Amino acid sequence: MQDLESPRELSGWVDAIVAIAATLLVLDLRLPEHSRGGLGHALAAERQHYAAYALGYVLVVLGWINTKRLLRYLIGVDYYLTLMVILTNGAWTLSPFAVGTLASAGHDVHDLSIAVRLMSGIITGSMIIWACAVTYASRRGLWQPGLDETTRAIWIPGSQLVWIVPAAAFAASYLSPYAALGLVVLYALIAAMPVPGRLETAERRDHIADPPRSEGGS
Repeated sequence: MQDLESPRELSGWVDAIVAIAATLLVLDLRLPEHSRGGLGHALAAERQHYAAYALGYVLVVLGWINTKRLLRYLIGVDYYLTLMVILTNGAWTLSPFAVGTLASAGHDVHDLSIAVRLMSGIITGSMIIWACAVTYASRRGLWQPGLDETTRAIWIPGSQLVWIVPAAAFAASYLSPYAALGLVVLYALIAAMPVPGRLETAERRDHIADPPRSEGGS
């Protein structure tokens, strides 16, 4: 078996990518031009623009949360798993471009279809690699021994199938951009769902099995 490395360094790299992607999203926001007393109307006119950036930020944050969860569940990472995690999170570097395209599409159906197709295509590609990473970790036996059955029964299979929703959004963009955008939002809601399971570490099991005694105890 190939030597495993600690996930901590990879986790730090993920943190850095998220910080850069989130910063680039915010830097692209601009105050709209407005006449005196017309700021509210100008902001309301840009609501689609701001909604696109809010969606992009949520997707980046959810990707970060689930990647940190994945790395916490692993006993270690090898070369191939590291590469798959990097490629998966590399999609975040494209988030500012995809979100900017969606924000500038306006209400033109053709432009909106292309923008949603671009965003859902990026997400689909990223999630296919993510599914491969989770499957690879399962086949290599890289999960922590304290990973509970709820996580194994729900989170791991869900991670292997989550690419289906953005793929459906990509296909739906050829028929209705609004339905496709709804599927992207559905994907975000699925990614945001909490996992009821827990990771019971060896230290936690030892603490439960042999609680500390008081100084005066025998």
